[in-house]
Amino acid sequence: MTMASGKQALDAVKESGRQQVGTEVTLSTGYKVRLVPVAVPIIRDAMFRIKFPVPPKIYIESKGRDEENPNDPRYLQEVAETEERRSMATLDVVIIQGVELIDGIPEDDRWLRNLKLMHRRGIIDLDDYDFNDELDVEFLFKRYVALGTQDIAELSTLMGITEEDVAKAEETFPGTQK
Repeated sequence: MTMASGKQALDAVKESGRQQVGTEVTLSTGYKVRLVPVAVPIIRDAMFRIKFPVPPKIYIESKGRDEENPNDPRYLQEVAETEERRSMATLDVVIIQGVELIDGIPEDDRWLRNLKLMHRRGIIDLDDYDFNDELDVEFLFKRYVALGTQDIAELSTLMGITEEDVAKAEETFPGTQK
């Protein structure tokens, strides 16, 4: 079961609107952004759209009934994947809602052509993004180009996301997989 947390976060932000005030910073990648506070409800809504799996049941002969088996290896793997998707959704909301590009997206679209190449080669999945939608393209730029690993950690701390959330999310960014 796959879920595009970035797309879900983007949809939630499109529905909520955007603020225009905040702190201007230069990211480790050299891009200038304005950091805007993100409302907790939008983070929670994006996170809770990703439901945890239901534990499988196992028949306990000595008790004569089915009981949940929260130690099932497949279930534990599904829970770990769900937690990772929730962490990524949280970070994606912060990227979409809390980071505004001061100078906009570069006119040179080489970065987008590179992402499309990585998509065609199966390195990243861009199936859920509309390249004709300005918000989708802006999100892709911020997520895959403008924000470096250091920026993500700092942004997450600023927005109250735990280091564990950051570590899980960083593993999904190109070049940071272990």
